[in-house]
Amino acid sequence: MSRSAWAGLLLTGAGLGLVAWFLFRGLPEDVRTDAENARAQIALGKQTVAESRAELDAVIAKDPDYLKGLPDVAQARATLDAKEEALAGLERRLGDEIDPLLASNDHDDAPRLAELTGALAGDLGQALRGIHEPIAQIETLLGYKTNHAELIAAARSRIEAARAVSADEVLGQSVQRAATAWPEAADKLKAREAALREQVLQVVQGDAQLLGLLARAPPDYVATGRLAESIAAAGAGLDGLRAKLSADLAALSRSVDRELVDMKRGGGKSWHKYRVIEDGVAHETDWVEVTPTAYAQHTDHLGMTIFSKPAGVLPEDATELAAPTGYTYVGNPRYGRWEARGGQSFWVFYGRYALLRDGLWGPGRYSPIARRDWDGYRGSRSAGRAWYGSKSEFGTRGSSTRTRYANSSFYRTQQRARAAPKSAPKKGYSGSKYSSSGSRGGSFRTSRYRSSSRSGGGK
Repeated sequence: MSRSAWAGLLLTGAGLGLVAWFLFRGLPEDVRTDAENARAQIALGKQTVAESRAELDAVIAKDPDYLKGLPDVAQARATLDAKEEALAGLERRLGDEIDPLLASNDHDDAPRLAELTGALAGDLGQALRGIHEPIAQIETLLGYKTNHAELIAAARSRIEAARAVSADEVLGQSVQRAATAWPEAADKLKAREAALREQVLQVVQGDAQLLGLLARAPPDYVATGRLAESIAAAGAGLDGLRAKLSADLAALSRSVDRELVDMKRGGGKSWHKYRVIEDGVAHETDWVEVTPTAYAQHTDHLGMTIFSKPAGVLPEDATELAAPTGYTYVGNPRYGRWEARGGQSFWVFYGRYALLRDGLWGPGRYSPIARRDWDGYRGSRSAGRAWYGSKSEFGTRGSSTRTRYANSSFYRTQQRARAAPKSAPKKGYSGSKYSSSGSRGGSFRTSRYRSSSRSGGGK
């Protein structure tokens, strides 16, 4: 036989083999493995239900006379029964739908088999969800009896504490004084005091109910325990409301501002440095690590205030939109007034706020702000945008910031990048797509520190 004939015969054989492979290839190994593992997962689920049932029986055995008659126990058993039945249904689906596909071992059945296996896994997770809740519930009921005295003592303690709050006239007087001194916060303060009084009433009203339950014979441990827990929870809520109101009252008279004075990146991390002004007293922080998101959010805000809470403003109402230093105090009649000079209006701080003014701008650095500039800031703020000045003099790219923070790590990094010599193109690649001769690296506008937009930013 000639060589060409042999070659033709071999090619024909190879072609037939390829056709046979396409016709008779089996299921992909990963699909088959996932389907076969489903049986083991169902078995493990059944074992988990059996163990939970045994654990439930062990809890009931600790005080069967008390627990067996409770409807909650019957419900706990029914919950486990339902989970067991759900697993049996999944096992039937495995036999009816998945096993036949595994047995046929047809590659074309792979998508359907993967779909069935995924659905079965999801239903298995749903069937086992909350498997330990029935046991925890019965343990709680048992605790109502074994910890009866402790629960009653805790509830009574909460009731007495609520009565003390109700009798506390100082708190109410403090709210009234603050509402008068800071009318802009009055509505929220009074609403929080009303919520506090309502919570006090809820706790105190539990006392009569508790006494009524304790007078029963034999004791109703479940009803008493649940009421005691409810009183304790309401008491904890009362503590939270009182702490919040007290913190608000303490914070109202204080002013706090945070100005971004430096930023850097390195080693996959980002840092900020802040100048914090509290009641007119300024101090600079060490480097504070921030998230990449926070860094990117404030890339354009060097030298700007990114948090401001003037006195009379609740912490939750603080301004977190980037702005030039001190602008949140301008226009507030508490701090100063507009004065006409040369046909224009300028903001002048009252003398008693000289410490605050110097803390914000630095001693002797404040120049009265023109009304038109403040109007521009107010318009940007209403639109939710940062304001960089009428001549864009503020912020990272502003002329004022570049002058004041020329020695910051941020600007020094930019200067070093601009001064660094550019790499010469390698011989033989000039003009190719690999050439670096066209690069303008090092300028601020093309650096990695330039934000794509001048976001107002938040925290």
